[in-house]
Amino acid sequence: MGRFLMGWAKFDDQFTDHPKVVSAGALAELLDVRAVIHCARYETDGFVQSEQLSRLSLGISSPKRQVAALVRVGLWEEVDGGWVIHDFLDYHPSAQQKHEEREAARERMAKVREKKGRSSPDVRPNTNGTSPYPDPTRPVPKAKPSDEPDRVSEEFDRFWDQYPRGKAGKLGGDGPRKPALQRWRRLSDEERAACLRAVENYAHHIAQPDSPNAAHVTTWLNQERWEMWQEGEGPRDVAALLGTRAYS
Repeated sequence: MGRFLMGWAKFDDQFTDHPKVVSAGALAELLDVRAVIHCARYETDGFVQSEQLSRLSLGISSPKRQVAALVRVGLWEEVDGGWVIHDFLDYHPSAQQKHEEREAARERMAKVREKKGRSSPDVRPNTNGTSPYPDPTRPVPKAKPSDEPDRVSEEFDRFWDQYPRGKAGKLGGDGPRKPALQRWRRLSDEERAACLRAVENYAHHIAQPDSPNAAHVTTWLNQERWEMWQEGEGPRDVAALLGTRAYS
């Protein structure tokens, strides 16, 4: 019988006492936990398809009411085709990162086998990007500092100043500046340029009557929403941008 490789969903050890979680209520909290685990398992980058609600809410009364509570307190954001869990990618690796880790594992094992000149059935790559007994509290590796921190910081200042204010009237869509800057430093030159082109279009959209509240800036960057707001384009479908995945 083979060993079962499992992934992990990360939760802050103060999660249950967070004011947003307490305000949402116990049933909404349970739904949120299930959704986070679901997104981690199926690598959806925090996107919850509306079709999955019935399965995730088994045994939970009034699931639509619980979703509304999660949206109200800011734990979830409503998007086309479902919802996005706020700041999911701040605590979990993206699907792209997991894919790259699996590919790197395959390449490492291929080199080991090539060096040994044989293929051992007992040595296999960790294609799930996990270990049988991973440490769920291990920190996420810090990004390497940029070679040009001054220029990158100046670009971020321009982006930050143009990003629309949130419902509380704060810059960054009410999102904190520090994690947004950290995410900005991990972007390529091309991606930062695309953000600067997109943010003006996004801010104009948010300023229109009946527009939704601005997304927290880190969420906007993590989910690469700049691709939705390039020049000459209207907003693209968020569900299509994040990608739909087969569930098994």
